[in-house]
Amino acid sequence: MRTVIRGDDGFGSQMLCMFLGYLNSLRDSQEFCYTPIRQILLANKVGPSNKELNLLNSIIQSTMSNLGVPSCSQLTPDTPISVYNHSIYKDVNAGTFSQENLQMLQKSWPIQSPFENNTFNIVIHLRRGKDISKSESVRWTPSSYYDNLIPKLLVQYPEARIHTVSWQNPELKDFKSSRLINHISSEGDEILEHYNMMVHADMLFVCSSTFSASAGLFNKNIVFLDPTLMKLGGCPTPEKWMNDFRENKLKWNFNI
Repeated sequence: MRTVIRGDDGFGSQMLCMFLGYLNSLRDSQEFCYTPIRQILLANKVGPSNKELNLLNSIIQSTMSNLGVPSCSQLTPDTPISVYNHSIYKDVNAGTFSQENLQMLQKSWPIQSPFENNTFNIVIHLRRGKDISKSESVRWTPSSYYDNLIPKLLVQYPEARIHTVSWQNPELKDFKSSRLINHISSEGDEILEHYNMMVHADMLFVCSSTFSASAGLFNKNIVFLDPTLMKLGGCPTPEKWMNDFRENKLKWNFNI
């Protein structure tokens, strides 16, 4: 029996470690149990209230229940459990992200889509340097990157609604388009709302963040990751996300 305990960190980091552990266990034909999140750090401070933390843990519980994964607390005390932390990253390989295993994960997400039917929704996750972490070098992406990308997406997908998700001001140009909607968080109250948007996006752009990287694992549609943006050392993601980005940026005429 295996489990993963990431320790106090952001929601995305703990989710990524937990579900990478689950995927690795599937790959290795090993049993897995989950451990609830104890607390969440935001901007290097303790994050959501107990009420919000309980809500996030209830979503994890529902997801694991849909996967048939028990809580470690439900096991008999003498059950041998191998405990992993973020070192789980080192055990990830292409087999972790097999199509069959990812499909199981994608079917397990328990919350319905927040988007209206018959709309195509693109969600872009942004990190703005020191917005949520002291580690600016692994987070920062210049505004010019998105100021270049977004107008090309508006042209390429003329019926799409484009949602940016960011911590505090995304610092973008005013594109004067009713199809561009900025979703901003400053206290962490919108963690689940923003995460669920990324899970259900018709097209998701992951950035240098475990928040969107973990949400991308649950997304059954299109996920893109520009490999030049991902500066979190050793953060494992499906190779398909990067390959699809390289292929499509030519179609968008996106060069930066």
